[in-house]
Parts: sequence; C-alpha cells; structure tokens
Amino acid sequence: MKKPILFLVDDNSAVLNAVACDIKSNYRKEYRTIAPQSATEGLEALKELKNKGETVVLFIFIGARPYTDWIDIDIVRDKRGFVETGNALTHYEEFNKIWKLPRKPHLLETYSPGIFAAGDVRAGAMNWVASAVSEGGMAIKFVHEYLAEN
Repeated sequence: MKKPILFLVDDNSAVLNAVACDIKSNYRKEYRTIAPQSATEGLEALKELKNKGETVVLFIFIGARPYTDWIDIDIVRDKRGFVETGNALTHYEEFNKIWKLPRKPHLLETYSPGIFAAGDVRAGAMNWVASAVSEGGMAIKFVHEYLAEN
C-alpha cells in the first residue's frame, strides 16, 4: 500500500522549504511529501495525483500573501500588504487628515468610508475560512449602517 501524501503550499519558498524539511524529517516513514514551488506547479501536481488515483490526506497552506496592489483608492496597507481597517487606522499619522467623518471607522472599514475589507486580505484577520465568511457577513451589516448614515 502506498503511503498517504502530505501536500504543502506556501508563497514564500524559504518557509515552504523549511516546513517541507521538518515534515519530511519527522514523518517520512508514514507519509510522502509534495511541496510544489509555485501555484501552477501545485495545480499540475494535484491533477497528476488525481489522474493516478492518489489521495492527498492533508493540504497545508501557510503564509498567504495578500494581493492588494490593484486597489487604487485611499487605503492603508501594512508592511506586508494587508489592508488596515477600523481602529487600527487611527494609529496612522495621516488619519485625521484623511478621515472626514465625525465617527470612527467601523471595524472592517478602510480609509475610504463605505469601503470594507474582510477575510485574509485584512490586517489582523485570523486567516480561517470560517472567519473570512463571518467577516463578510459583518461587512454587509456595516454597509447597511453606512448607507443608513448617508
């Protein structure tokens, strides 16, 4: 019987290699490990495994990188590119110059009033699917509050 597969993915190759090395050294006897170096390579590897009838028993995804460069409105990103929201905005020097509303930003609100960030793109998010879904629901509530104000 073939050993089950641990499938590792990370957008930081140094982290990926370190995690793969650690897992291989600790679990080599029980599992096979695959650690593709890119998303494309990972998808191809998954297709190949499926075509061979292999089963991936654990998919480990570590260190998601936010892709926020396309956003061209007034938002603040932390040094890693995650979007700052809510009370965290008040810690930035330019907050009082940019924020013109009499209230503080809602928990998921960006520097642009009425624009909300939820899920893994938001600084301080828990990076769990359930958390992202919950934040999406919260964002809808905040949108309704914002619309009621205006």
